[in-house]
Amino acid sequence: MYGSQGDNITLCWQIRPEVNTSQLTRFSVIALKRPVQLEMEKVASARKDGRFFRTYDSNHDGLYKDRVTMDADLQANMLFLRMTNYSNNMENMYCVLYEMFIVNDILTCYSHAVFLRTVDTDLPSSSYNGVQSTMATETNTTEIPKSTQGQDDYLNASMFRTGFIVISTLLGLFVVAVMLVRYRVVRHNNGRNNGQQELREIKS
Repeated sequence: MYGSQGDNITLCWQIRPEVNTSQLTRFSVIALKRPVQLEMEKVASARKDGRFFRTYDSNHDGLYKDRVTMDADLQANMLFLRMTNYSNNMENMYCVLYEMFIVNDILTCYSHAVFLRTVDTDLPSSSYNGVQSTMATETNTTEIPKSTQGQDDYLNASMFRTGFIVISTLLGLFVVAVMLVRYRVVRHNNGRNNGQQELREIKS
């Protein structure tokens, strides 16, 4: 998904059918913590009945304070994260954490992540040379270029932007893979430590 500076953006997810709602405490959206991007922090949460719960103002260095809400339409099985006044710093990987009474479903979160990328609509005027393009959230209008040179410059700018988006997406997928490996290693180590502790208790 893509956004530009100042946009109001809504990210949405379908509630997974395998989620055990009887053990659910709330829905939360988490995102990578900048600049290291190896840890996830909460952005906002909704109650299990779908109502907005809270925004985590101190997380992400206060980036989302007073700019984000979250809610759910349980009849439609949809979750929504609503952002106002989007900025480039909000470009990130977002996923839903199903908070449970026992174990949080972190793997489902990673496997259904949404990548939010910035699209720069303020290209230099020299790149257009007779091409006027207006991009908005709901409408898109483009005038026919008046010169071949202007069309070539515009296409080159579009190709550069497409390449940037592809590279950013691949980088995001790599980060997801790293997070999954780390999660499984931690889970394996916790299980082994618990087993060793139980063995010591039995011996004692």
